[in-house]
Amino acid sequence: MSEPLVRLRGLRKTFGGRTALAGVDLTIDGRQIFGVVGPDGAGKTTLLRAIAGLLEISADDARVLGVDLRGDVRALKAQIGYVPQSFSLHRELSVFENLRFTARLHRLGDAEFKERAEGRLRPRASASCRRRARPRDGRRRGTSRCAPGALLRAL
Repeated sequence: MSEPLVRLRGLRKTFGGRTALAGVDLTIDGRQIFGVVGPDGAGKTTLLRAIAGLLEISADDARVLGVDLRGDVRALKAQIGYVPQSFSLHRELSVFENLRFTARLHRLGDAEFKERAEGRLRPRASASCRRRARPRDGRRRGTSRCAPGALLRAL
């Protein structure tokens, strides 16, 4: 029999002092449709993000498509995607800062990030997307107007 598509044993994830996942065991053999259900705050999204390789986790064993989630997950990311329920930007960051944040989540190195971002943002938009929108009182409020279009072009 071949290796399971997903094999998790003792999967754990904490955020600071807060435990989001405490010893999750899950095996998915072959192609299946399954659901993850539970109340708000139960760890459903954290589990799915961990399976997609988007989080650094602790586990006795954690493999998805043969890739160990406790190590380099770039090979997994070439085979799997994660689409959150809603697309959102961190409004206190510029578009460029949002891109950098997302790149770090995907463990993209600084040099590769800079090359990709500069190459995909329009030259004029690149400079403006580094700035935050600032009202007259000087306080930061949200991303600049280039946010949606520039971000989508960069991705």
